Amino acid sequence: MIPGRTSFDPTGPRIRGLLFAKWRELKMLLYVTTWLQLKADRRALTALEYGLVGSVLLATVVVGFKLLANSASSKFGTIGGSL
Repeated sequence: MIPGRTSFDPTGPRIRGLLFAKWRELKMLLYVTTWLQLKADRRALTALEYGLVGSVLLATVVVGFKLLANSASSKFGTIGGSL
C-alpha cells in the first residue's frame, strides 16, 4: 500500500451501486434502441397484413366448399332416391 493513500475496495457498496446504476442505464438504452429499430421496421407489419388477407381468403374458401358440399350431397341424395 502506498503511504498517505487510502485503500480502494472495488467490491465496496458505493462502487457496486454505481455499477448497478450504469448497468440499468445501459439496459434501458438497449431497450429503447431496440424498440426504435422495431418501430421503424415495417416487415412485421407487412407479414401481419398478408396473414390477415390469407386467413380471410381461407375462411371464404372453406365456407364456399362447405356450402357446395351440402348442395351437392342433397342433389346426389335426390338423384339416388329416384333411381
